[in-house]
This record gives sequence, structure tokens and C-alpha cells, in this order.
Amino acid sequence: NTLNPPSLAKYIFLYYEQRKNDNFDYELLQNTLLQAIQEQPYSDASFIQLAKLYTNQSYYPLAIATLKYGAEYNPESVDLLKNIASTYESRASADGCHYANLDWINRASRYYLQAIPLQPQEADLHLKLARSFMDRDMPKLAAYEIQLLLEIQPSANNYAFAAHNFALMGKREMASQYLDNAKTAGLLASDSAYHEVYMISGNWLKAALSFTDYVQSQKHLNVYDA
Repeated sequence: NTLNPPSLAKYIFLYYEQRKNDNFDYELLQNTLLQAIQEQPYSDASFIQLAKLYTNQSYYPLAIATLKYGAEYNPESVDLLKNIASTYESRASADGCHYANLDWINRASRYYLQAIPLQPQEADLHLKLARSFMDRDMPKLAAYEIQLLLEIQPSANNYAFAAHNFALMGKREMASQYLDNAKTAGLLASDSAYHEVYMISGNWLKAALSFTDYVQSQKHLNVYDA
């Protein structure tokens, strides 16, 4: 039985009421979700929502433990596995330096690897696994996942993702081809992918021209654009 428990509906009501007032009673919300878990442990939604509350408060160990507990009841829940992985990634970035916490990225990779056989045609899983392999300096594995990603979903954004990462691998011709594919698929000339790929590839003239297009398209620049 995978029907949503009554307390989950109560949680949704409480959450949106509190959000309207911008005043969250985390203890009440958490207790409501704990009750929902008792009512129906075979529904993954309550575990995921409770973990998100913990993550919002930077209680990463509690969030991960909650999701893993949920996975014991729901071992084939791709959503639980994805949330475990993404929570490990959030934990890696929490100190402000994503690359200094590669152990957390390694753990995230394991859960993406568990999720993919359950839903092999979900493009986002391959994208995130490829990104984690790049973070861990495993370009061959990343390249394999990128190829799978493009077979499943050859979109402009995914071609741009491929171009960026193949440029980082030093494969400039492939990066250029994927950037052309992204453009053909509809990537706007003002997209940041162009100047990022050109800069990584050392094509400074094209980088300068495409950066100008990017700047002119922006109403507000952030500190990373300066």
C-alpha cells in the first residue's frame, strides 16, 4: 500500500500556511512528518520531506539518516536514492568549498550508481553522475555518462554541458562540436556556455565576443560575472 498518509496532507497544509507568513515552526513540521512515517512507512514522500527540513537547517547527518531509513522500507525508490545523493552533495558544498570534500561527492556517486539501474532512461541521473565523476577527476567515466546522457536527451543544455566538460578534459575538437550541436539545438547566443567553453579552450577572441553577448543580455550581473 503506497497511499499517502493523512499526516502528510496535514504537513502540506501547515507548510504552505507557515510559508505565507514566512515563519516556520520546524518542530511542528518535523513531528507531523514523523507521524506520517509511522502511519505509512512504505511511502517515500514523508521521508523525503523530513530530510529536506533537516537539510534546510543544515542537519545533514539527520537528513541522510532519514533518507537511508526510508530506503530500508522503499529499496527501489529512485527518489530516495537521488535525494541521498543530492544531500551528500549539499553537505560537500556547505563549507563553501565543494572540491575540498570529495569524500561526500564519492558517496553521492554511489547512490546515483544505485539509482541508474532502476531508472536507466532518466537523463538527470547520468548528468549528475557525470558531474560527480568530473569533480573526482575521473574523465573517462564522466565521458561515458555524458554519451549516455546525450543518447537519452540530446537537448541544447545537455550539449552545452558536454562541451563544457570535454573542454575541461582538454578535448577541444569534441568540445567545439558539442557547442555547435548546442547552438543547432537552440542554445541562445547570449548563453554563458559559449564564453566559458571558449575560455577553457583558450580561444580568447571568441570568448571575448561571446562574453559581450552574454553581458548585454543580463539585467543584473553577479560577482562571478565581473
